[in-house]
Amino acid sequence: MYKDSEKYVKNVLFFDLNNEEQPDTALIKNRITNEIEAISLVADKPALLCFDDFDPGFFEISLLKTKRLLHYFTLIKCFPLVVELTDIRSKYRISETIL
Repeated sequence: MYKDSEKYVKNVLFFDLNNEEQPDTALIKNRITNEIEAISLVADKPALLCFDDFDPGFFEISLLKTKRLLHYFTLIKCFPLVVELTDIRSKYRISETIL
């Protein structure tokens, strides 16, 4: 838990997998553009993903070990944007909240 006075890294995900298998690759799929980026992870260090260079949007994250899926989750990077559903299923509208 972070306190308001503490400094902490933003746009970074740390994975504390304890005794679980450590992933060697992270696949990040941008659900808006369908672009996929593969990131190699260092086996003897905790998994860490930085999203500083990613535009706001929806991302599917897959953590793999030798091409075998270990973990899968969805990340929404949207601040300072508002994400709204449209009338079309699975389509979203993103609006700026700060100009």
